[in-house]
Amino acid sequence: MKPALWLLLWPSLLYPAVLANDTYQIPPGEWRSLHFPVSQAPARVECHFAVGAQPGAARAVLLAREDLERFASHQPYGYLAATGEQSRGSFQFDIGRTGTYAVLLINSSASGVASPIQLYVSLGRVPAPPGPTVTFLSPGRKVATIVLSIALFLTLLTWSVGRLLRAMRGNSTSVD
Repeated sequence: MKPALWLLLWPSLLYPAVLANDTYQIPPGEWRSLHFPVSQAPARVECHFAVGAQPGAARAVLLAREDLERFASHQPYGYLAATGEQSRGSFQFDIGRTGTYAVLLINSSASGVASPIQLYVSLGRVPAPPGPTVTFLSPGRKVATIVLSIALFLTLLTWSVGRLLRAMRGNSTSVD
């Protein structure tokens, strides 16, 4: 890859991708959704919202595409993360599987006027946990380690028993 192309791609590897940074006019009781694919897991979704008109309340919900379809058809649905009904809120969630997801923004305001709601959503990498990375042996290596350990133990046991028996035979003196 050419160095100039790396310089263009390098910032995108470090910073999260901004999926939305817009203001939406949502009538009371209505909702808007922002769909996005997650092609590399784990991924971190960060969402912040603020209702412009006071008093106003909204709710942000992160859900899988299947749950959004259930929500839209007024069926019971599950969600991954959600805020309460408030004038501003945020959540951060680490998605563990690839797929299509959505952030649902619901205007739960009691006023009869559409409220401007500022929404910011980003998708980024999950930072590595601090400390050493714990790894495990593959099943084949586990078996090899166990077999070699048992073989070494039995070899040492046989050698020790032989030495002990030779020592006992050499020390036994017959009393006549």
